[in-house]
Amino acid sequence: MHINDDGAHLGEFELGKAYVYFEEVTVDPSSLLDPEHPQPNDEVYFNMIWQNNATTKASFDDMVETRVLQDGQQLTLIDDVHSGPADYEVEPGKVGGIVELYPLVNNESDVTLQFISKQPSSMGRMVEQVISIKH
Repeated sequence: MHINDDGAHLGEFELGKAYVYFEEVTVDPSSLLDPEHPQPNDEVYFNMIWQNNATTKASFDDMVETRVLQDGQQLTLIDDVHSGPADYEVEPGKVGGIVELYPLVNNESDVTLQFISKQPSSMGRMVEQVISIKH
């Protein structure tokens, strides 16, 4: 099984004076029933580390809407990602959390994660990260 991950810095949002950075996306092979032979309906477990240097204690859910797309079709809208406003301190002035995504993906297709600002008055922009999951 290969995970095609573009690397450390996945993108960012500009939310007024706040910035949200996506630093890492990994896939936990233990979430697959058979890691060597992924099946189309395997549940894939994504860990995503985010940083928020805002003064607000707003959580990831409050700031960002997360969608999972496959082959251009919306697979699911993740309203309740498991994240906290300050699970641990990443850098001085920034807080971070782990976002756990559980999309059902076809292992022959590209999966796109979309992150969209929920704050219409902000200068937020959509960030996409494509992860390929193949044998």
